[in-house]
Amino acid sequence: MIMKSDEKAKSLRKTWLGLVFLASLVACTGVGKEPATVRPSVAAVTPADEQQDVPVTAAITAAVTLPNGVLDMTSLTGTTVYLKAQQSGAFIPAILSISGRTLKLQPKALLETATTYVFTVTSGLRDSTGASFPPHISTFTTTGLGLPLDSLRIETTQSVFPNRVVLHRIQDTNGNLCDPESSPSCNPDATPWAELKTRDTATLELSNTGTVPLELRVSLTNPDVFRLTGGARTLTLMPGTSDKLVVQFIKDTGDKSVYETKLQLKSTDGQTASVDLVGIFMNKPEGSRETPLADLVRAFGYTTDLGANNEGTFTSSPPDAPLAGDEVRSVLWERVDANRPVTVRQLAAFHSCCVEADDFSIFLNGGTFASFKHDQHYAQTIFPLLEGGTQVAGMNAEPNTPFEIRIAGGFSTDPTKGIVTGDLSVRLWPARDQSGRLIPDTFLVTFDHTSKMPPNYDFQDDLYLLTNVRPAVGTR
Repeated sequence: MIMKSDEKAKSLRKTWLGLVFLASLVACTGVGKEPATVRPSVAAVTPADEQQDVPVTAAITAAVTLPNGVLDMTSLTGTTVYLKAQQSGAFIPAILSISGRTLKLQPKALLETATTYVFTVTSGLRDSTGASFPPHISTFTTTGLGLPLDSLRIETTQSVFPNRVVLHRIQDTNGNLCDPESSPSCNPDATPWAELKTRDTATLELSNTGTVPLELRVSLTNPDVFRLTGGARTLTLMPGTSDKLVVQFIKDTGDKSVYETKLQLKSTDGQTASVDLVGIFMNKPEGSRETPLADLVRAFGYTTDLGANNEGTFTSSPPDAPLAGDEVRSVLWERVDANRPVTVRQLAAFHSCCVEADDFSIFLNGGTFASFKHDQHYAQTIFPLLEGGTQVAGMNAEPNTPFEIRIAGGFSTDPTKGIVTGDLSVRLWPARDQSGRLIPDTFLVTFDHTSKMPPNYDFQDDLYLLTNVRPAVGTR
């Protein structure tokens, strides 16, 4: 068909107007456009990630960005924003709310002391446009104090849990320190081991990390077997300063036993806190007069099931013996987290004093990779000092392949290697905290001189805390 020029112009104009209308329709409705890529997010969290000494009354707040509008309140639930205890995995009951750009999680009860918590925001949390939050995870650890004195920090070298200080005392070290009951050749009137040292005194450093003065009344609940140097008194700590308290275990009669009391601290605003003081008492050293392994483990605050007998020890220890309690047995061990070292800390030594001490070695590839030895004079006490040093015996090491644990010159986790006695000499149990929860990748290492005849299988000749390890694959 032949179209006249004016009709052709009208047709072109209609087509152009149609395209303009379609373009404007797309612009208005968003048809064909990519969705907005700006997502809401968590900008900052209080307590901060990995913050320590957080009060047990703390609430968790998160500053959030909401570039597209407001939060979709239907997405704010206990499955999208929550708090968990790291070790147990238990969810913490809490109330969730938001005010402006601040999200708040308020636990319904006090948090546990000296516990690490994990705060999580999942991608299930959305804003009003449906855009999701990127996942967020942060952790914090609560203070070891029973109730929050927010700005007070307490430190000591004689503890494994921050709210529990352990001391040890032997009343009578006169005469030979052998045991006539088990050693007929023992001469009880021989030259005494006068150089024997124990840990009956502990120093606690109290620091004020706040911005206002802190006034504290300090006292003991049982001053009969513990002594607070200077007695009950009031301390004033200015911001940024510290002071020291010295406590001593003074029990002097009776048989071997474990005693407990509390160091009470009360601020002028009525807040209170307490630290457990634990005293391990022995009338004399060596042999059957020593504190048994089960009592030692409980004194330090661990709740591990050792499967020990009524005396807190064992009657035998063949390589094929059934596992005792929580015991874990492995020939070789390995580092769990390659970004952290394996740590070893000696908790106790109860063996012959005072000529030579026992060493602890990480043994691999046919040789010693790393080792340490405690001071020979701390052979009948807790927290023995490092040979030639002033700190508690221990070490950090970074083995990159599976290793044996060897103690006292060659007693190994592999009973067929090193010093072979036909018995297990080195045994390990996983550490359980004061609430009975397993502490991840942490073990109590126990040792007995099974080459001595007859062996007594008390497994507290040396006691260590070993962290960041697990049984090596294929050797469990």
